[in-house]
Amino acid sequence: MKILRILLVLVLLGFSFSHGAHTNLDILRTIKLLGEVTDVYGTPLEGAEIRIVNIDNLPATTDEDGFYQMYRGFNSGILIVRVSKPGYRTKVKPNIIVHSDGPREFTVNCTLEVDP
Repeated sequence: MKILRILLVLVLLGFSFSHGAHTNLDILRTIKLLGEVTDVYGTPLEGAEIRIVNIDNLPATTDEDGFYQMYRGFNSGILIVRVSKPGYRTKVKPNIIVHSDGPREFTVNCTLEVDP
């Protein structure tokens, strides 16, 4: 009886995967996000955090020259990127469109204003 239950579960799982259900390995392709974060005078901001909030919210951090790059698994849709640094106003870039058959590298530069 136990073997029949296991076989039934395996058959149902196989059916669901063959009819449109996807694993993360099936649908996720790597995207690269890179850019520069500066203040309003063009000075590079070291230590700014860049997050793709609708994917995983794990930050990339700018280097001493204000540059960053990050890689994430994402197939298609709209990315929402948040850039923040203590002492500056947080900026959100909400409409980075990723097509499954389009470019996989996106440059997102950002200028932060001092938080009064």
